[in-house]
Amino acid sequence: MILTWNEVALEANRVSHSNGLGHQTGPTLSSRALAIVHLAMYDAYVGASGSALHPYLATTVPTAGLDVNVAVAGAAYGTLVALFSSQIASFDTARALVGITPATQASYDYGLAIANAMIANRAGDPSADDS
Repeated sequence: MILTWNEVALEANRVSHSNGLGHQTGPTLSSRALAIVHLAMYDAYVGASGSALHPYLATTVPTAGLDVNVAVAGAAYGTLVALFSSQIASFDTARALVGITPATQASYDYGLAIANAMIANRAGDPSADDS
């Protein structure tokens, strides 16, 4: 699932450089955006899997019984929507392939919560214009 969403993130990055909207363009903003997406997926994986790894955000609370793949999808989707808002239709298409069901909704919501926390955590990052 991480590799699947990595492809979606890379495509979003590519499109952002050609659609004229200026979302996350240039090496600084591109690398920041991809780092945010991947850190959110990592924290979702760590929290949902019960791994002994340490999450990036101290606020990530491990939660037993979650579907790891759906949690990762929620984290990726949430961060991508926040970072590349003009491409939501593409992200919706990728999310539809995950197969979120009532039984896995809590896992998806967990991933979304991590995405929101990650976006909030990185809100104070300097802009590409800062020196």
